[in-house]
Amino acid sequence: MRNWKEIDGWFDEANYDMFATLKLPKKAVILESGTFHGRSTWALAELFPDAEIHTCDPDTDPGELPENATFYRAKTTEMGVWDKPIDLLFIDNSHITKDIQADWDKYEPFVKKGGYIVFHDYHPNEVYDVRDFVDALPKKKTKIFMEGQFHGAVYTK
Repeated sequence: MRNWKEIDGWFDEANYDMFATLKLPKKAVILESGTFHGRSTWALAELFPDAEIHTCDPDTDPGELPENATFYRAKTTEMGVWDKPIDLLFIDNSHITKDIQADWDKYEPFVKKGGYIVFHDYHPNEVYDVRDFVDALPKKKTKIFMEGQFHGAVYTK
């Protein structure tokens, strides 16, 4: 297994620790929006080795990915028909409100009760669209992680 820390990308130890707090079932289904070079994909595979990971990016070919990951060269909303229940939806592609909303609208109905939607790049003073979208979610279902360079938010359905 590749060491995720050696892959180019914007995912740090604090993000890893944030994902490590999540309690996923065996053989979880993970959908990641925004693969880039696969740094976070490899980290997710390390944390959840028996998960079925689906990851997509419209702009970058990540190269080698874990055996349990399937890559789609597309925006999440252009992946076609989705019919699988999701345990973890990781939104980290476009940081524009309309794109965040489109991912939410298409995939939130598939996230299982007790499943998670994780938003990357939740910053109080920049990336305003991510912050504003997350801040509009019910506070009692949302936990903000401000550690590290690339803050995040976890919404529990």
